[in-house]
Amino acid sequence: MAREVKVAAAQMGPINEGTSRDEVVERMLVLLERAIAEHVELIAYPEMALTTYFPKKIRDDYEQFFENEVPPKALEPLLRRARQAGVAVHVGFCEKAGGRHFNTALLTDETGALAGTYRKIHLPGRPAPDGFAQVYEVRYFGQVLARAATTGDELIATRIDLDWMIPARKRWDFYSRRHPQYYGLITEPVRTRS
Repeated sequence: MAREVKVAAAQMGPINEGTSRDEVVERMLVLLERAIAEHVELIAYPEMALTTYFPKKIRDDYEQFFENEVPPKALEPLLRRARQAGVAVHVGFCEKAGGRHFNTALLTDETGALAGTYRKIHLPGRPAPDGFAQVYEVRYFGQVLARAATTGDELIATRIDLDWMIPARKRWDFYSRRHPQYYGLITEPVRTRS
């Protein structure tokens, strides 16, 4: 029996400089309501979803874009509504903790419980927006299953089968072919030359 889940990418259009986090979350809530109406089980928002894409230029005032708590207080209305509707949420934001800056993502489950966080070690990601959100399925080797029609706020949703990857996993068996003994070199700090 297929294990299917309905997923959605919540594409956020441009967030202009000076847009408040409350305004951004209102836009996110509109997309969540659309997802709820489409019976989506997991909605994924972009990285750095709460602020303008500030890394596009060098600036001294970047601290204002970072959150000091996980989950960020600004996301409370979104996460509460998702919990009420039984929708799991993945959302990215900028986090400052222990004097360090992170491009963080959090995942809640359908009950609203924090399922996990992930901190990218490279800030902040791509140098420019890609334009259109897409949902890919690995079974089809990157075939687009759903695609946004605009570059503004838009929800794209599709149903995926979690078992589609079983034949490829068995055939390629990447996990047993790993060689952790060679990982040490990439974990050493990079030294810059003077």
